Amino acid sequence: MEILEVHREALGSFHKAGALSLVDGDPWFSYDRAFLASTDARPLSFSLPLRQEAFSSEEFQGFFAGMAPEGRVRTELARMLHIAPSDYLGLLRHLNNECIGALLFRVPGTEETARPGYQKIGHDDLLGLSEAPLRTSAMLAQKGRFSLAGAQSKVGVYIEGDLGQKEDDGLLGCYLPLGTAPSTHILKVPDRDLAELPLNELFCMRLARVCGLDAAQVSLVRLVGGSPALAIRRFDRPIESDAPRIDGLPRPHRLHQEDFIQALGLPEYRKYEIEETDVYARVVARLIERASSDVIRDKLAFARQVVFDYLVGNCDNHLKNYSFLLSPDWRTRRLAPAYDIVCTTVLGYSRDMGISIGGTRNIDAVTAGDWRLFAQGLRMPESQLSGLIADVTSAFEQGCGRVVRDLARYPEAGVLDRILDDSARRLKRLKSVRF
Repeated sequence: MEILEVHREALGSFHKAGALSLVDGDPWFSYDRAFLASTDARPLSFSLPLRQEAFSSEEFQGFFAGMAPEGRVRTELARMLHIAPSDYLGLLRHLNNECIGALLFRVPGTEETARPGYQKIGHDDLLGLSEAPLRTSAMLAQKGRFSLAGAQSKVGVYIEGDLGQKEDDGLLGCYLPLGTAPSTHILKVPDRDLAELPLNELFCMRLARVCGLDAAQVSLVRLVGGSPALAIRRFDRPIESDAPRIDGLPRPHRLHQEDFIQALGLPEYRKYEIEETDVYARVVARLIERASSDVIRDKLAFARQVVFDYLVGNCDNHLKNYSFLLSPDWRTRRLAPAYDIVCTTVLGYSRDMGISIGGTRNIDAVTAGDWRLFAQGLRMPESQLSGLIADVTSAFEQGCGRVVRDLARYPEAGVLDRILDDSARRLKRLKSVRF
């Protein structure tokens, strides 16, 4: 019995790719036979290759569970929907119209498509996001039927125009996507005791671009009441110049993506290295070599981000914070732009990194020898990594002051000095690394 159809968007059109079914009480995923026979068939994930045989829950859980929210957000949504937090398929049955990537889930027997539309987000909802971010973001997710992975309170929104580098008081021109309408931005709303978090991430993401990373565009916005939030432009939702319109707004089209945990088919808890034998540099190297359409470019981009994460103090650099982005026709797979880069070392969290460097996870204990081992794990020439480190450290040192000056007007700017103080020792240490 089919419980959930899986449709994919490719080149602006939706096609049924497969279905999740119950067989003797156990869930299975199967590709649709007509889809498999199509010349345009492509796997939904590197961990789910095209085949006639059904996939067991052990095989597909890493991918589909990875599309559901995590932590407190999942718990709150499950409470609202009256399902168990562990029931990720139940979550996708209710939050099925706008997920990360290019998939749409449909309950069999319902109308073929849910009418797409955009509804202006009003004063009360913006105030609710400021005063009760977890409850309000969960409520809006339920109303818009969208699922965003991660543990922070998030809302998928359509923001008219380009925020660029400016602050947009009150989020004028902000809409909630309804039905199958895509969003353009992810709005991340911190808890009230983490008011500095948006500026922290804004600084890290802007500095990442200065240091040569292909990073998502982010802007700090103010909710009703003045609380800060972060608006991230979705790189998996581009808008073409001749895009059709929904309620007068140009419709983005969906690009597919999958994070590294999904591509590896691993459970969510494996996003961090746990055992000493979990050297994820080697795991990532093998994944890129097998899955990427541009192996050299993606290895260099991954290494550059690890170097930057180390410098800026992002210890939450786990495998769900790296993704592959697929082309509109699903034929090529490349490393996606960087996202979710935050200086966690100033937040009082663990100083153990999600991805070790040379087998060393503690950010304060990394040595030149660890960087050599990191290069070996990536199967990258040491001289290549040495040159990349020199490039990133130089750009980091020169760019910090400029980015701080650009953001000094914000009331939360005190966090920037703490980030620079925390990174100073690592910058000095990395500048002295010679292979």
